[in-house]
Amino acid sequence: MEQNKRSPEPSQAASQHTQDRSPLVSVIIPVRNGAATIGETLASLLCQTFENFEVLVMDDGSTDATGDIVTHLAAADSRVRIRWESSPSEMPSKAHFHSQPRGVSATRNQGLAIAQGEFISFLDADDLWLPEKLADQVAALTQHSNAVMVYSWTELMDDHGQRLGQVINAPFDGWIHEHLLVTDFISSGSNVLIRRSPLEKCQGFDATLSHSEDWDLWLRLAAVGPVALVPKVQILYRQRPTSASINVLAHETASRTIVERELQRDSLTLGNHRHIIWGNRYKYLAFKSLDRPCPAQWGFSSLTTLRFLLQVIRCDRGSIKQWKKWLLTLGKLLLCGVLPPRAAGFLLRRFSAVGRSHQFLLTLTRVPRLPLRPLIEAPTEVSPPS
Repeated sequence: MEQNKRSPEPSQAASQHTQDRSPLVSVIIPVRNGAATIGETLASLLCQTFENFEVLVMDDGSTDATGDIVTHLAAADSRVRIRWESSPSEMPSKAHFHSQPRGVSATRNQGLAIAQGEFISFLDADDLWLPEKLADQVAALTQHSNAVMVYSWTELMDDHGQRLGQVINAPFDGWIHEHLLVTDFISSGSNVLIRRSPLEKCQGFDATLSHSEDWDLWLRLAAVGPVALVPKVQILYRQRPTSASINVLAHETASRTIVERELQRDSLTLGNHRHIIWGNRYKYLAFKSLDRPCPAQWGFSSLTTLRFLLQVIRCDRGSIKQWKKWLLTLGKLLLCGVLPPRAAGFLLRRFSAVGRSHQFLLTLTRVPRLPLRPLIEAPTEVSPPS
């Protein structure tokens, strides 16, 4: 493992050495119209204390200045590790830039096909890494040669890059498939570092899924091998509810596909925990629904959110003990669903406790007692999904 500290101005000899060796890590960044954040994301990569990596920025038909920003940074990096992969060259007309995007899964898979590294990581174009992320994760995979991947802890940040102090952490390592199905504590596509071989055997991301495709892949990997943990916050996960109206119905459909398939894989262990699994998933879906801008919650959409909340109560009746928080959350739902969006937005800014009330849903996550199997222990045989 190569693990060098960066100097502010590397010598020509050091730069040549970096260029001549094959990268140990390939970092794949899918992007479509990411000019607002891609520069900051790449800067967090170039500040990594571990240097033996390549960056593949995979374009999905950007029409903004994303390509100009990436190519400028690539030219300025003396180690020449950033590659801008634009849309297919066999379509010379600019008209293809306005065609339907391929989607994040297909774009990531395209990057995997040309990646050179033994270890693979994915980074969304609006998230950030702390400087030790790659160094610590490479060390963990080197130490645990049987681990298929490693994850770290995540902290949320707002649209302006301010850290919110909300940390997504978990103590689980080893054979964690059951725990990861109960609740997605890896939380984002920008987290894990994966060995190439098991990633290729799992055939990468499922391009038929429109949402939660990263959770799906982590589950499939966790079913075939143990997972290591770096117990530090190393990923900053940007929350951008105003970037686009989240299609919560598509989220629900994808979640149903993933959960039912994984329950078939390990029904003996997880069959009795179906209510907890679905309760946790609907808490996440209800949170996402209420976290959208007011216009996306208005009218008929509020009925979908109400259905999600009722599913939470059905699967976790004990949650109604926090009835005061439930009342605030239902108050937010009522404001956004009935009042004109501008009026609802004004009131939610005026009464911030109501505006933030839905965040309590994520604190309701339940984790049942599940068997703990450490990194060195092989799992019991489970039947593959039909």
